[in-house]
Amino acid sequence: MTWRGAIGRASTTLRARADVYTHGHHRSVVEQHAKRTVESCAAFLTASGALAGGTARLLDVGCGPGSITVGFAPLCGLVVGIDASEAVLETARETALQKVPDANNLSFQKASVYELPFEDDSFDVAYAHQVLQHLADPVAAAREMKRVVRPGGCIAVRDADYSSMLTYPDLPTIQEWRRIYRATCVRNGAQPDAGRYLLPWLMEAGFTRDQVQLSMAVTPYLTTEQVADWG
Repeated sequence: MTWRGAIGRASTTLRARADVYTHGHHRSVVEQHAKRTVESCAAFLTASGALAGGTARLLDVGCGPGSITVGFAPLCGLVVGIDASEAVLETARETALQKVPDANNLSFQKASVYELPFEDDSFDVAYAHQVLQHLADPVAAAREMKRVVRPGGCIAVRDADYSSMLTYPDLPTIQEWRRIYRATCVRNGAQPDAGRYLLPWLMEAGFTRDQVQLSMAVTPYLTTEQVADWG
């Protein structure tokens, strides 16, 4: 599986969008997302130095069940996770109580990425994992994240690119699944190949080319357990 990450260094008024979250919040989806960690999903951010010193104020956009968010708590001075689903936020709060019960720098709240309930320059970092691909207007979302990050801070986004995923054997059933999934995402107004669009989206949101650092990671599924876990 190919992932592409981008960090935009930051130097409107937005109306809410009617996004359709293709994956939904079925228990199986939430449990799969809860396996994500800072180490597996935000290494490009921690390696950038943006969290150096342990005092960064970080906004986790589309935090889901909070498994990545809680991993940021020991690394930052302040961590706020937001999501559009109150139900999944309850799971995130439970995750925090289990994983970092003594953290007093971590909170979760329901909010739209298009209309973040924070003043300009409120954060040092805005992070979004697998979020832009599901949005009807990813540029507006990036622009709003940029608004709440201080000059000199950064937004760090990571998204998959479904068209670049490879399998062997090249089973017709897998190809048909991908065709249906991609068509469903497009019908829902989203972009399943978001990874390749991160640079133009960020530039349209107001970043210059030299403010964006691109990276790419590949996740292999090699063992029987890994293949079964993926689905």
